Amino acid sequence: MAVSLWVVAWFRRRWDRPGRLVQRAGRGSYGAYVLHPPVLVVLSLLARTLTVAPEAKFLLVATTGVVATFAVGVGLTHRWAMARLAKPR
Repeated sequence: MAVSLWVVAWFRRRWDRPGRLVQRAGRGSYGAYVLHPPVLVVLSLLARTLTVAPEAKFLLVATTGVVATFAVGVGLTHRWAMARLAKPR
C-alpha cells in the first residue's frame, strides 16, 4: 500500500502541469462520461459480425469507444462554447 501511495505522490509532483492534449480531454470528459454507453453498445453490435477472438473484439471496441466518445465530447463542448461566444448580446 505504501508503494502505491508513493507512486501517486510521485506522479503528482512530477507531472503537475497538464499538456495541451490533457486539457482538451479534460474539457470533453463529461461528454465522454454521458455518451460512452450508447457508443459502446453501437460499437459492440457492429463488432458482433467480426470473426476474431472475443478478446480482440473487446480491445477494438474499448479503444475505439474511448477515442470516439472523447472526440465527440470535445467537439460538443467546443461547439457549445463557440456558440455562446458568438451569440450577440
